[in-house]
Amino acid sequence: MSDTKEINFEDTVFDFLGSSNLYTTRNSNNFNLEYGLDIELLEQFIRETQPETWQKLQKQFPANTMEAVANEYAKLRDKRGVLNLIREGFVLQGASIKLISFKPSSGLNPEHQKNMRKTDFL
Repeated sequence: MSDTKEINFEDTVFDFLGSSNLYTTRNSNNFNLEYGLDIELLEQFIRETQPETWQKLQKQFPANTMEAVANEYAKLRDKRGVLNLIREGFVLQGASIKLISFKPSSGLNPEHQKNMRKTDFL
């Protein structure tokens, strides 16, 4: 008889996702509970998909760029909700920050495809 306990199901799902290129396995310590996101992955996402925005943020917040971004995210998350923030992004001191790159309707622009695959910090 097969083992139908929930922990076995969770292990199966985790193993499947871990072997997929659609999921990045991270340590739970990487997830910041106060902000509700993985700050390191968010920084990587902004740097790689929005270099102009990243430069603008670094000029405005040279000593604490990601702290400023994460604080604004947390403040707006409580006001607007996570889904709205993901869909709409937000503006911090004139820098427009996108939190997701949606799947492009066509494959004509490889840059859009590449950016879409980098959305994995939430």
